[in-house]
Parts: sequence; C-alpha cells; structure tokens
Amino acid sequence: MRPTSVLSASLLALVALGPGPASADTLDARRFKLSERAHVIDMKVDRGFATMVVQRTVMNLGPISDQAFFHLQVPETAVATRLRTSTVGKDGQTTWFEGDLMEAEAAAKKYQELTGIGGYYPKDPALLSWRSQGHLALQVFPVLGKSTKTVEYTLKIPLTYSEGAYHVLLPRLGTADLAATVRLSPVHGEDVLGVNGVSGPVTVSAVTDLDIVLTPRGVAPLETALASVPVAADKFLVHGRIAAAPHLAEVPRGAHVVVLFDTSRSHHDAALGLVAIRAYLGHMIGATVDFLTFDREVRAPIGRNLPVDVALTRLATFQPALRNGSALDTALDEADRAAAQSPAAARRVVVVTDTMTRSEVTAAKIGLASWKSGAVVHLATVGEEAVSSLERDDGSPWATLPRRTGGLFWKAAATPKLDAATATVFEELARPKRLDKLVVRGLSGRFQAPEALEEGAALDHFVVAERGTARVDIDGELWSRPVHVAVLPTAEQAKLDAALFFGSPLLNPERAH
Repeated sequence: MRPTSVLSASLLALVALGPGPASADTLDARRFKLSERAHVIDMKVDRGFATMVVQRTVMNLGPISDQAFFHLQVPETAVATRLRTSTVGKDGQTTWFEGDLMEAEAAAKKYQELTGIGGYYPKDPALLSWRSQGHLALQVFPVLGKSTKTVEYTLKIPLTYSEGAYHVLLPRLGTADLAATVRLSPVHGEDVLGVNGVSGPVTVSAVTDLDIVLTPRGVAPLETALASVPVAADKFLVHGRIAAAPHLAEVPRGAHVVVLFDTSRSHHDAALGLVAIRAYLGHMIGATVDFLTFDREVRAPIGRNLPVDVALTRLATFQPALRNGSALDTALDEADRAAAQSPAAARRVVVVTDTMTRSEVTAAKIGLASWKSGAVVHLATVGEEAVSSLERDDGSPWATLPRRTGGLFWKAAATPKLDAATATVFEELARPKRLDKLVVRGLSGRFQAPEALEEGAALDHFVVAERGTARVDIDGELWSRPVHVAVLPTAEQAKLDAALFFGSPLLNPERAH
C-alpha cells in the first residue's frame, strides 16, 4: 500500500481542538525536539483570488521517529484545498502523495490507523484539519530520527476589488523562530503586481504584514464571475461579482475635436467655461482642435486645425468678446461639417453654452437637427462653485441631440483657476468613467444594484439564497451608449466558492458585524 496523506476540512473538526496561539504558528513533537528548516510559499495572484502553495520542512533531532504537530494561523478568509506529503525513494527521487478530503472523525480515525494504532503497518500520513476560521491543525508522522520531512498544503484566499485593483493583506506568516519566504507572481503576465509598494514578481520574507495589490491590465470593461451551488433543500450558495475595469474606456488618441463656445452677452460664466474646455482638452492627447465661438455668427478666433498643445497655449490667454445673439443651430451645422471632413477616426464636438438662444432655436429643434459626421456631441452649461463638478442631465430637453450621438448633456461647475482637481473632473468629457443607469437582473438573494458603477469599483454578492441563479443580465450606459453583458454560472467558479464559503462571514455571521 502506498503512503497516504489525509486532508480533513469538515465542520466537525471545529470542536476537536482548543484554540491555538493568536499571532504565530507553533510546532510541537511527541517525544523529541523538532526544528523547522524551511517554510516557502508560492503565491499565484489571480483576479479575485490567490492560491498559496505552502511547503514546510521539519527536522527530527531525536534518534527515532516522531510526530510533528503544527497549529497554523492563516488569514481568516483562507481555506485549505489540498494536502501532499513527500518521501524520498532509494534512488533519491522525491515522490509526492495526495491527500483525500474526508469527514473529520473519519479522517482522525484513518490517521490513527496509519500511524500504527491497531493492526495496521505504519505508513506516511499527514492530517490537516480545520479547527476554526483562521486556525488549522497539521499532524505529520513519521518524521524519521535524524532526518527531515516535507509536507505541502494549498490555501485559497479571496481578494477584494477597489480603486481598480485586487487587494489582500496577509499577516505575518510562520512560527516565532522562522517566518515564511513568499514568492509572489501574477497568474496573468500582463497584470501588475505590487507587494508593500514594490512592483513585479517578488520574493519577500513574511516577517511583517504583506500588502498585496494586483492591478489588472487588458481586461474587459466589466469582469464578471458567477456561481450557484445547491447546498440543501431550497438553499443555494450564490456568488456574483461585477468588477469595472480600472479604465472603462480610454481617451482616443489623435481625435478631431470641434469646440463650440458661446460668446453671447447672456453667457456670464464664459470665463469658467474656458476653464472647463482647457481642462477637457488637456486629456485629448494628439488631438486636432477647431475652436469656434458663436453669437450671431460663427468665428475661429484662435485658428482652426490646431494641434491640441497649440490650442491650449492660445486659450490660456484668450479673452472672449461677448456680442449679441446665440446662433447655436448655425454653429452645430458648422461643427458637423468640420467633423465630417476630418480624416480622424475619432471625432468629438463639445458645446459650452448657457442655452439661452433666440426663441426659434429651441431644444426640440436642436434635438431633431441633422447630424451626418458621426461625431460624439457633449453639450454643457458651466457655472461657478467652490469645487468643480460634472453631472449628466438626461431629463433636460437639451439632452436629445447629444444622446443621439452617444454623448450627454451636462450641468457643470468649475473653479476660476484650472487646477488638478478640475482637470480630473472634466476628464469625463474625454472618456466615460462610470456605468450609469445600472440594472442587474436575475441575481438571487435580494440583490439591489446601485444606480451607477464607478470604474475601478466592484459589486460582490455572496449569499445563501432560497433559489439558484441560472443567468445574470447587466445593463447600463457608458455616456449614452448602451452596454449589455450576460453572465452564466461556471463549474470552476462554483468549486472555488464552495471552498471559500468556509472562510466567509456566511459561516460565522458575527464576523460580518
């Protein structure tokens, strides 16, 4: 019979052993002194969870075989999913033996049998049992006299997603005498991994907390995961995750931008409008700019077809001359012609106005205007506030034309001077930064979606529900462009979440408060 390892992860093990130490692993032996010689963790960090493969080598300083007994302090959300032990054959080759997942009492009985109790010949077993969240017990026998023994166990640990990255904080790992050596690498090579501020695949000693951050690259605007696992009659473990990419969209390079700027006498916040336009253009790398003013006529006061850097330099000192009239309809026709003639792949028209037009130029008329260039239109009013802001207004009658093109009507505020905060606010005219009008259908367990999902943020729904989830449909808007994503549960995610349940607050609700 080949040597056997036993992995126990049953709830019955919760009461099998008293609590271990709070801050470090401990290593005990039955007869002699054991010394831990190596503690190495290979940690693969994925989008949503990490896998920690832990190898520990102990040496028996005594003359005959002994048992190694570890109290393992692991992160509370971590769960053990695998156990292996190794032996070295006569030819010097290392052979690994896989553990079996068993109910706790059966596993303990098997371990007793394999360690020589009763009529069984001693084998090479190990018993990894789950005692409570954050506390595992590991028994290994035999550790031969004057020799070493290596055992390997695998932990899965969930990561949280915020600010466009996956995060996990690992406490100090190891015994008081020997901290773990942790080798970290991303599962996806394009992702950026950081550990305590150091980027890239790294090897560190876990003598202190490890702040691990994984920033995904090259991901879809919405990364999703879905599991639905039956656990009892009318009970399902349901997990849905919707993670918005760090950038929901990128600013197009080399776009052709037409700015229509209201210089009518009624436009009292024209200076603030110029601050907003400069903040916006600062994000349009490589753009070509037509800056057109309109009152009764349409003018190009600083020139046309300007490189964006030149346009920004000229706008920094530009002082608009306010005149009578507000020919918004004529200005839009001119902008449409200019955009249609541009060879640029991306075309944008941004209008800053007080919307106080002559009586025949109504919002309804503008909404029905012909638009042939395919350019995205944003129309905005800009006032003064202590803090710059930008808020979409889909209920305004002026929103019709922008929404037809994929853009929006905005109510904005700007500070008199262009600063970093104002530049960040008006980046949203250059690219969408949130999924608005969010609707999530089909996710069981009384899920309520917010009205919007900011880029770099996530919704994570992990519940025991009365019904399963067969499909989730996600709808929303990037600016005014509709977005639809359908998500189906997967067996791989179900297997992962069935394990992670044992480290979640669902098992111990008091931890959630």
